[in-house]
Amino acid sequence: MTLEDAIAAWDCKSRDAILAVHGTFCSRATYMLDLIRIAQNPERADGATWLIKHALEQGHGVVDPIGVIRAGSRATTWPAQLHVLQMLPRLGIPVGGVGYTETLVMAAVASPKSMVRAWGYAGCDLLGMSVTALGPKMALVLAKARGTETSASVLARLKRCEL
Repeated sequence: MTLEDAIAAWDCKSRDAILAVHGTFCSRATYMLDLIRIAQNPERADGATWLIKHALEQGHGVVDPIGVIRAGSRATTWPAQLHVLQMLPRLGIPVGGVGYTETLVMAAVASPKSMVRAWGYAGCDLLGMSVTALGPKMALVLAKARGTETSASVLARLKRCEL
């Protein structure tokens, strides 16, 4: 079974099952590159981004942060978007990934899912702090959110934003 097959077989619910995929494949030299490639496929993005996030938390390095952010910017499901948004502080905003990051965070702040919006606003803050030219635009997004958001989790995340 390939890594992509194992991700395809995951039920998108069982933590133990996806951890077993990680345990089976994580020692391979191409593990992270394979995950980033697989994450580009919208049908596999939830599992692949979950595994990338988990690998980062376990100390694996990301050899292609732009590829991860690109996958998030093209994600068609909220879990994949959320995973990439949660990785942004560790990934940073790579020079070639600014456009993908902006696409990702702007889609996230329009999400019906409050957790995705919360992390989207955190991404706006990081993007605005990292890319001077986008600072004013991201500050406006955050200011509007502070005046319109009602979700407690979103408001709590907004309080942490520096812009």
